[in-house]
Amino acid sequence: MIATFRNHKWNKEPYLFHGETYHTAFSDFTVTYNIPKSYTLASTSENDRFPSQNRGSFSVNRVKEIFITLLKKPRFATAEQDGTSIRVFGSNKKVSHEVLQEAEKSFSFYQKK
Repeated sequence: MIATFRNHKWNKEPYLFHGETYHTAFSDFTVTYNIPKSYTLASTSENDRFPSQNRGSFSVNRVKEIFITLLKKPRFATAEQDGTSIRVFGSNKKVSHEVLQEAEKSFSFYQKK
């Protein structure tokens, strides 16, 4: 995340347990990575490949923050809903698909609310 810059200083607040403790602007990010062969990378990018390559780079535009995780031998399940990709990673194929079904229900619920 990149903090906003106001009045000639960085606009940042101390961590609070409840609520948003940061003020960020939308930014563009480019990430280059080199990971061990036994891992795969999952991120904010809509263009992630599964499994990922060991070396590469990706860009994301107009996001407040970027998420990256390295996973060892994950199971993968995906669905598309209202133009949004829902991706679930886990260690068990059956459980990953069950969690994906719940994620789809949750996505639908929050879209309506």
